[in-house]
Amino acid sequence: MLTTDDQNKRDRQLDFQNTYQAILDHSFDAIVSIDTEGTVCSWNLRAESIFGWNAQDVIGKRLADIIIPERYRQAHSEGLRRFMNNGGARVLNQQLELSALHRNGHEFPIEITIVPSRQNGKVLFTGIIRDITESKDALRQARLREEEYKVLHEVAQALQNSRSMEAMLREALEAISRSKELNLKTKQESSWLTTTGRCCACW
Repeated sequence: MLTTDDQNKRDRQLDFQNTYQAILDHSFDAIVSIDTEGTVCSWNLRAESIFGWNAQDVIGKRLADIIIPERYRQAHSEGLRRFMNNGGARVLNQQLELSALHRNGHEFPIEITIVPSRQNGKVLFTGIIRDITESKDALRQARLREEEYKVLHEVAQALQNSRSMEAMLREALEAISRSKELNLKTKQESSWLTTTGRCCACW
């Protein structure tokens, strides 16, 4: 038979669990927890929206098989093993940019912070995840508009300053060529940064 103290303790635990679940379900970020085997332990409503999987479809399954692109799965598993062996991982408590996999098969960019914790004596890793597709697209569009403005400005300068049609065309083509080279360099730098982030995600 439960004593009053036991009942009060159980009620407090239930209230805490309900509050915690409400916070999870109303978060603007996806919140996903896994154990040291990489098995999904929790999956909030925002995770369902971002990744296309319902909680009942993923709880108890390996996270790597669900949202991690195949080419990164081995590194993810090795990272978990390294953490259990030496107790440390360079990706914890940092904000990283990675590629994630949607249920329909397409990849998209995310920001993730991985936080370790203990629950009932077991180690858990909780990822706080945000889909950054729109912000990436907006940044890319802003850069393209800036490049277009630079080209138009340089072409206008060429029209004003050139004394001949031949010189005008040459300067205009040079301006366009410089813009293309800069745009390519920007894409390469962006690719390098993304690759670096993915490497860091290998724990």
